[in-house]
Amino acid sequence: MRVVFLFALAAACGGGGPLVGHAIPPVDAGGTPPGPCNVLAQTGCGVGEKCTWIVDATTPTYVGHIGCVPTGVQGVGAPCELGAAGATGYDNCAKGSICSAYRKPSTVGVCESICDPQGGIPTCDDSHACVSYPDLFLARATAPPVAGVCAAACDPLDDNDFDGSGSAFSRTGSACGSADTGCYGAPSRGTAPKTTFTCMRELNPGTPLVHRTECTTTTGCADVDGLVYINSCNEGYEPLLHESTATSTLVCVAMCHPLDCFAGNCGSGDANRQGAAPHRCASTDALGAFGSDEECQYLWASEIDGSGHWLPSAYSDVVGICVDHTPYGLPSCATLPLHGSGSGYDAVSLGCVSSQTAGLP
Repeated sequence: MRVVFLFALAAACGGGGPLVGHAIPPVDAGGTPPGPCNVLAQTGCGVGEKCTWIVDATTPTYVGHIGCVPTGVQGVGAPCELGAAGATGYDNCAKGSICSAYRKPSTVGVCESICDPQGGIPTCDDSHACVSYPDLFLARATAPPVAGVCAAACDPLDDNDFDGSGSAFSRTGSACGSADTGCYGAPSRGTAPKTTFTCMRELNPGTPLVHRTECTTTTGCADVDGLVYINSCNEGYEPLLHESTATSTLVCVAMCHPLDCFAGNCGSGDANRQGAAPHRCASTDALGAFGSDEECQYLWASEIDGSGHWLPSAYSDVVGICVDHTPYGLPSCATLPLHGSGSGYDAVSLGCVSSQTAGLP
């Protein structure tokens, strides 16, 4: 099966900065650098200590390392904060948890459980998902994080405020609580772990970063280093597409509720192209510059790797991304047959139909 991938997925999840190496721990009295403790098993530290992430510096570059520090007293869900970067750059959470404000010392956060992002122990409960944050729990710069954090699972359609003001398109769900926290997640591209959406703090509340807004330093979507994160855009929008085939600039795109659409099977007036209300790819349901060729592409189309392996998730057929086909030179779903086409495209290859209609194994 040939699927056209439009998703850039150059963004990292969470609110951190560039992935950097950890500081080299001090040499012990014997002259041998001590090995890092085990964050997941909470071993390798002394009595009254915990294995956690320690912030060494926040400027000019964010740097930290894994090490042993005195355990805190704040339980999961309790408010927390980090001390100043350096010798006191650790939080006051209890063993086995980490403060959500790990990037900003002296900022109040919430203690969250530590988990294994590869599905091992410790795991998260049914209402949470294990996610990896940038700049957190890095054993070395070239390796993925050795541990993740249990974040509240959510629905990207119900638990986002698509206008950022709590009025016209206000959220209907309550999983993410506060107004400046949205539901974000990146498609898996067929590589474990499967696609998840969790509650994350909106990085740029108050700045209009909606559908088709460029995600750059100029617009306020990217940080000073030009880095873009999955929660850089407003709630209900994510920086998942390049602006066009001619530029690598990322743009925020709206989430949508997809419906099957192919030639002769696209609803009255081809209305299925835009998805289902109240989450259509249209200005009636979201904010931004919606083009005439705007279509809601099923998320499963970005849960397949280069070898054709699909990693299904709970969101595969119920969540989509608004794609304007014009900047990418792609035909409309409403003009394509379900399977096979002389143009090289069909409704399946563009994610125009559900995985069941597409006949995915």
